[in-house]
Amino acid sequence: MLLAIDVGNTQTVIGVIKNDEVVTSWRIYTPKIKTGDEIGLMLVKLMEIEKISLNNINDAIACCVVPGVEDQLIKACRRYFDVDVLLVTGEFETGMKILYKRPVDVGADRIANAVAAKEVYGVPCVVVDMGTATTFDVISSKGEYLGGVIAPGMEVSAKALFRSAAKLFDVELKKPPSVIGNSTVRSIQSGIFWGVIGQVDYILRKIEDQLKEKPILITTGGLSRIIVENSSYKFIHDLDLTLKGLKIIYDKNRK
Repeated sequence: MLLAIDVGNTQTVIGVIKNDEVVTSWRIYTPKIKTGDEIGLMLVKLMEIEKISLNNINDAIACCVVPGVEDQLIKACRRYFDVDVLLVTGEFETGMKILYKRPVDVGADRIANAVAAKEVYGVPCVVVDMGTATTFDVISSKGEYLGGVIAPGMEVSAKALFRSAAKLFDVELKKPPSVIGNSTVRSIQSGIFWGVIGQVDYILRKIEDQLKEKPILITTGGLSRIIVENSSYKFIHDLDLTLKGLKIIYDKNRK
């Protein structure tokens, strides 16, 4: 079995993959200040809950956008699973031509998403990943990674608003009962919630205009259900997309 880990700025997705199937997965808050032993013990506990033997984990792959976690993740995998984790970079073989000016600048999670979208759902396609940032990754009808868009995520936008406006306060981020808020709380909720929906829909419309064709739309990430349920566009919703991409990249790079 393959242990696949996607370490994001806010959340980390962990999955166990057998053959090409994600057997199980977990979503946790990213452990920004954890030792290798703490990460290892957490992984062991998750395996125990799902009754997965540690001996069945014979390799590991990860994408990580939090540098401080990388070294500890390597230590955890070595000590508790006796494997060296493969850390994905823009220099890996992906089977996809990356047209970024500097391919190494593309985040490993975005590469994994793009690879999975291409292989699993077809091209042309756009992946919208809603996490700390809302990212759009565009794959052409030729299967090339064209680039994309990086925008502030819902929680980042909300925190910036609360920090910068002295008389505004933190509120629960959820869909308000109407667009026109009848209180400060509901006005804030409406602005943040519908602002994100409008941002996604408008950017997708501009991407379609540039592509001059209708792409397949896939969404993933911790906040992606918000888009699926409220956007004017129709999405394929795949919370395991990054894990699937990691498995494909692993198959192309294992020795």
